[in-house]
Amino acid sequence: MAERQYMKAYGFDKMQEALKSLDLEENKVDCLAMMNKIGQVVKDSTIAKTPVDTGALRKSWFFRTKSTLSVQIYNSQKYAEPVEEGHVTRNDKSFVQGFKMLDKAIIETKNNQIPAIINATLKKIGKGL
Repeated sequence: MAERQYMKAYGFDKMQEALKSLDLEENKVDCLAMMNKIGQVVKDSTIAKTPVDTGALRKSWFFRTKSTLSVQIYNSQKYAEPVEEGHVTRNDKSFVQGFKMLDKAIIETKNNQIPAIINATLKKIGKGL
């Protein structure tokens, strides 16, 4: 099995602060379900933005809900990070720009789908905005 490549995503601090007002133990099932939805939405968006050669890179995106406030998006292909971030060519003569598919997916979903998922969860547990 290929070594997993992890890419850290930032920018969800404000959303996490809003969610910290919840009693996470009391609402654990709902919060985990919410994080699963968020993970799936970000993963699906990342897959759609991933370039295709053989299709292996697209098929290798996964997510794991780590806690009631944390989800990890990762790709199991060794070359995922250079495709995301960019890399120097083999002869060291030029730099190939990264596709930033995960970064773009995070920005897109953070501004569009994720707030709706969070609000739906807050309404469900009686803390709607």
